[in-house]
Amino acid sequence: ELREALEGAHLDAKLRVDIAEIADMLQGNLDKVVQHGKRADSIVKNMLLHSREGSGARSTTNVNAMVEEALNLAYHGARAEKPGFNVTIAKSLDPNAGAADLYPQEMTRVLLNLISNGFYATNKRKLAEPNGAYEPTLTASTRDLGQSVEIAIRDNGTGIADEVKAKMFNPFFTTKPAGEGTGLGLSLSHDIVVKQHGGTMEVASGRGAMSALILVVDDEPDVAELFRQQFRKELRASRFDMEFAQSAPEALERVGAAESGRLILILSDVNMPGMSGIELLPRARKARPDVPVIMITAYGDSETRRKAIEAGAAGLFTKPIDFPELRGEIGRRLDAATGPQ
Repeated sequence: ELREALEGAHLDAKLRVDIAEIADMLQGNLDKVVQHGKRADSIVKNMLLHSREGSGARSTTNVNAMVEEALNLAYHGARAEKPGFNVTIAKSLDPNAGAADLYPQEMTRVLLNLISNGFYATNKRKLAEPNGAYEPTLTASTRDLGQSVEIAIRDNGTGIADEVKAKMFNPFFTTKPAGEGTGLGLSLSHDIVVKQHGGTMEVASGRGAMSALILVVDDEPDVAELFRQQFRKELRASRFDMEFAQSAPEALERVGAAESGRLILILSDVNMPGMSGIELLPRARKARPDVPVIMITAYGDSETRRKAIEAGAAGLFTKPIDFPELRGEIGRRLDAATGPQ
């Protein structure tokens, strides 16, 4: 309004420039007042959430359905805020997760916070790596633990520094720029999970660490290209790395050289020249008893299966490989080996 009022005024050029600078300064100050006012309003609302006992009624809730709903809400919310935003969402939901007695509104709030933070981290990394090689990915998984249910939200974003981990559940602590975060989201989420539901909330980050590793053993040279093609999205998203060995002796060398905790699965062909996959199996298990070995064969007869299982195989796939089924198996092994990321 001030600018409009001055439009028709007879002012010399220098005075008009001075007034324009003052108007810009006033506009900037007003923007900051609005921004900080909104942040104060958000802080007060979150403090009220901190102080109350619970929201809504406690009820028996389907865990997988709750996770699905939170993923949809968070994704569409992120797209509405930033129309260009995009991310690959992967799900590994245990059908045995079943239902849990909880406050669904509160737990959904926790999931929305964790998923939104994951989206923020992936978008931040994408902006920092504009060459197109990085594929933002967020994974949600559930797992039945018997007396409890685990929900894990993972992303392949910027990671979390150790100094941040130590303070991330503290009220008002945030690493986001001013106006983008109140520092109460994770603190409130921690209270909901731990104090209200008697659960646990843990954080782990692969920042600066290498991805989980899967070793594929097959004497056919075109197998490496086939696996890279089938798992291109997972490899681009850094869910895991794949290495390839064309013989059993080479595989044993790679098993011995793999960093402790990094190798999570070995996929080996049964029929190979020299040392067969069945002969490789006990040696690999002896070297790394913590790493499961799944055999792959063109012969799915009962005798081959018996030999593989007796030698310690965790499973057996027949050729041509059912890659959707193998993808699901790898997802479960990855979840079991790495835990929340």
